[in-house]
Amino acid sequence: MNWKAFSGVIALVLLVSGAPGAEVARASSRPVPRQLAAAAGINWGKPAVVENFSGTRLNLKRWFAYDDLHPQPGHPRRSPGAVRVGHGDLQLTGYVDPKLGDVSGGIGDRFHQAYGRWEVRFRADAGRGYAPVVLLWPNDGKWPDEGEIDLAEVFDPARRSAGEFLHYGHDNHQAGRQIKADFTQWHVIAVDWLPSHITFWLDGRTQWTVEHQADPRKNVVPSTPFRLALQNDQGCSGHCQRDKTTPRDVVMHVDWVKIYRVPAGVH
Repeated sequence: MNWKAFSGVIALVLLVSGAPGAEVARASSRPVPRQLAAAAGINWGKPAVVENFSGTRLNLKRWFAYDDLHPQPGHPRRSPGAVRVGHGDLQLTGYVDPKLGDVSGGIGDRFHQAYGRWEVRFRADAGRGYAPVVLLWPNDGKWPDEGEIDLAEVFDPARRSAGEFLHYGHDNHQAGRQIKADFTQWHVIAVDWLPSHITFWLDGRTQWTVEHQADPRKNVVPSTPFRLALQNDQGCSGHCQRDKTTPRDVVMHVDWVKIYRVPAGVH
């Protein structure tokens, strides 16, 4: 899996620099059309998946822990030992292992679907050197051709903001937006993904919407099955490393996950 936080920084650069891809990002910030605004009132019904991370072990029938202790250069080192369940939540911990060095953790969902709604309640410890990430990743791993949906990339060490991004296509078309919140506190991040558009949410409030584009050179709305990934990535997208201000453990906490299928008649 590619380094998600790093791709997020690239998307932010595109937004402010006018580099290729900025046109798509600017288009995404237009007022939401009336028919899409109405879609915000979708009755999603009962979740198809609910994960409360109860008990003391990760449910391996639903999730798998990343095991990547010898990654390619520029990619984070992830250990199953950095993944814990207890006290009612999932804990993905960044720390320094005496033998392995700086490591962190991540998990992927074995449930996958095209289109729907994903909700995640999470918070993250402040700490330079780690970037908590909530994203949807193509189930067959064909990135960037089949796309990527980043609900939150919290690469700010103080956790006062996050990036939300879309990637799609062989040339990695992108759109992105920064959202402001104190992510050291609990927040619910969500995305509605439909064939016609994608809408991002924070604590029940719409953040931005991107419409499907007929021109494949501009479209960033995927169409193939994705799975949810939760990651506390070591390295903060290359911009920062652990330093004397970093706590011994930097933890991303996930309280719960809910996944909904698209109701009949909604497109």
